[in-house]
Amino acid sequence: MMKTTNFLCLLVTLLLSAGVYAIGPVTSPGWYYTTIKYSGGTPSFSRAGPFASQDDCNAARSSDTGDGGWQPFDGSADCFYLYENDIPAYNELLEHWNLASGPNTTLPALDADMQSVLAEVNLVIGQHEIQRYRQSLNKVSNFEARRTTNQR
Repeated sequence: MMKTTNFLCLLVTLLLSAGVYAIGPVTSPGWYYTTIKYSGGTPSFSRAGPFASQDDCNAARSSDTGDGGWQPFDGSADCFYLYENDIPAYNELLEHWNLASGPNTTLPALDADMQSVLAEVNLVIGQHEIQRYRQSLNKVSNFEARRTTNQR
């Protein structure tokens, strides 16, 4: 029982650690831009959006420059449209950047065409069955809810 509890604590910590610095995952289609914030010299990436139009997104991006908090990230496309099928890929990119970034790492650079990058990430997700893996982890980490349901 103790080994199971320790394993579940580690698993939950790993699942939550990707979102420590991020505002949260993208959940709906729309216009977005990538943001960056430094904490102790370590960059963290997030997103701003969704915006209804590219003009709204560009206006928000321009007004956010220099505000001292989350800044528009110049290493990615200015504003880009995320379709429903690209949302998991973009969330994977944010998670990867946040896990891999640190004070001694170089910042990621994306092509101006975000859609081609997202297509490549979607291909990797499909090849490695990441979505199925995450669904399985969510079932395992939802141990307390399963235990409560089984006790009824």
